[in-house]
Amino acid sequence: MSKKTLLVSVAAASAVAAAAVDYRDFQPEKSTRKSESIEWNTSYIYNRRDLTTPRVLLIGDSICNGYQSFLREKLAKRAAITFWASSFCVTDPLYFRYLDIVLDGPKPQVVLFNNGLHSFTSDGDEWLYAYMQAAKFIRAKLPDAKLFLVTSTPLKSDADGKVARINEMTLMAAEALKLPVIDLYDFTDKLDRKLWSDAYHVNNQGKKKQAAFLAPLIAAELPAVQGEVKQESTATGPSGSLK
Repeated sequence: MSKKTLLVSVAAASAVAAAAVDYRDFQPEKSTRKSESIEWNTSYIYNRRDLTTPRVLLIGDSICNGYQSFLREKLAKRAAITFWASSFCVTDPLYFRYLDIVLDGPKPQVVLFNNGLHSFTSDGDEWLYAYMQAAKFIRAKLPDAKLFLVTSTPLKSDADGKVARINEMTLMAAEALKLPVIDLYDFTDKLDRKLWSDAYHVNNQGKKKQAAFLAPLIAAELPAVQGEVKQESTATGPSGSLK
């Protein structure tokens, strides 16, 4: 059996095992969460047909959506990228259903998980419980992947400490679940505030810096590849052209 065939066989076996994990066993039964006026999801599976290249799964919000393309460029020779960016808080009844679909995609070796900036109006206890349940669900669904919890990024001005409170709970979850943390808050907080494009988001220069910070941390967890990964696109892809 060739190495490529073996990898595909292992991936297929893992997919069967993951399919037996039911999101409803992890989803909180009750939530007082009120939806935002507009809820959204954005998800790409780059190199969808490639099941042998190491893959990274990014789960987050608009911050994740902002840096994912730059991170893809940084890791282009090492890995394929899947990302799901969403406004849904982990306490929303729909969150686990969407997450289940994302986790059913091509299996990653590394997962970055963030949720927080859309959680300011959620009950804190409910959020912490749902966040931990989501992390447990990811581990159960992707038992062979390296899972990192990622802290929420700072606002341009966070005088009342909303993000800090979310990140305190993120660190509590990490300690309880014995999961490693990537402190994107601390890195971003040290950037010049001139790089913010609005109250929540940095501009492209800031996004490139975030990607440059994340790339080596992820690369250290990726298995070696022979040669370089070929990043594919299609005429109907996000770029609108073959490349």
